[in-house]
Amino acid sequence: MKRVFWQGSNSVHYRRAEVFRIAKDLSARIAIATGRAQLRDCRDELEELIVQRFPMRRAFCKATGLSEDLLSHVLARRKHVSIRALTEALNRIGYVLHITPAAMGRRTG
Repeated sequence: MKRVFWQGSNSVHYRRAEVFRIAKDLSARIAIATGRAQLRDCRDELEELIVQRFPMRRAFCKATGLSEDLLSHVLARRKHVSIRALTEALNRIGYVLHITPAAMGRRTG
């Protein structure tokens, strides 16, 4: 037996409801605070770039000059790459490192 909670309303309307957006935001904040999820960072964007533009990580490493070992550790969040090394690597493939304000970032000062 199928239960109908929102009779006469479709899921698109439900997802646009303010209460749904608030619940989704709170759920994400709780997941981040408890360590079950983390905010996206440059490593996530780097992984997307590799998947979209290169057939394999090896091709990315050859084009940028980064070692495969370092890239593997960086993407696994075990090591960090310096801003200088990342900037030089991205410049070799026609990309730049860019700092943007967070949508809901912490204010300092």
